[in-house]
Amino acid sequence: MLISAYNLSKRYDDGRVPAVEDAHLELEAGEFVALMGPSGSGKSTLLQLIGALDEPDSGQIRFRGQTYTQIGDLAGFRAQQLGFIFQSFQLLSTLTAIENVQLPMLAGTRGARERRKRAAELLTRS
Repeated sequence: MLISAYNLSKRYDDGRVPAVEDAHLELEAGEFVALMGPSGSGKSTLLQLIGALDEPDSGQIRFRGQTYTQIGDLAGFRAQQLGFIFQSFQLLSTLTAIENVQLPMLAGTRGARERRKRAAELLTRS
């Protein structure tokens, strides 16, 4: 199992506003999943939890059998294991396209030359 989440819950506004309640999810490597629902139904919150951008109030998320607590370095984990495409890209206007693509790679172990090469490859993909 690539990602599994069990009994996942997240509330806001001091616990008064439920965003995700008792969610369960299992994703295999290579699997494509669409998350659909009306505005305010918790889609973004669920993705933020799975993406280690926020912590659940209860429940557990595992990546390849390890909990996020066991993984420890979540910034490095996100940089090396997860990918995000946000609705709003938040590109930095002072950087070139290739520099913007390299930004997430700074948390990894690649050297400057390898980052530039990988960013160029990614920008030429269709």
